[in-house]
Amino acid sequence: MPLESSQSSPRDSSPRLLSETAGAASCAHCGLPAPQPAAAATSLSFCCRGCSFAYAAIHEAGLGAYYLHRAQADVVSTPARASDRSYAEYDAAQFAERYVERQGELACVELFLEGIHCSACIWLVERLPRALPGVIEASFDLGRAALRVKFDPAAVR
Repeated sequence: MPLESSQSSPRDSSPRLLSETAGAASCAHCGLPAPQPAAAATSLSFCCRGCSFAYAAIHEAGLGAYYLHRAQADVVSTPARASDRSYAEYDAAQFAERYVERQGELACVELFLEGIHCSACIWLVERLPRALPGVIEASFDLGRAALRVKFDPAAVR
């Protein structure tokens, strides 16, 4: 995605995408189509919550130059789909009996994630242990679209 030469503000080290300034809404993280920002004061759009979180985490870590390098690499990706589902069925005893593997005091489950389309998304899901107490390990297999999560069932559902 082409970049605009001027920065959006002195404090913001991220470049503005041309599609943002031309009125077309695209995700500020992955460049896919995104809804218009909810408020006029908000200049960034995201296609999903994962991209919004990844964008914020990348900037909080001082790595905003990632977007310059990615734009220069001309990465092509597939559309992500946002969901408002609660996934409460994963807490059901029947699900645990069928899909959760016990490993002593710990448990392990493999979940299939559709729409993972960039390394930042993989980075994000593999940081689950840092964001959710009780999760011990999370590893994503891009070829199978499978996330394997090892967790302490006494600490997290």
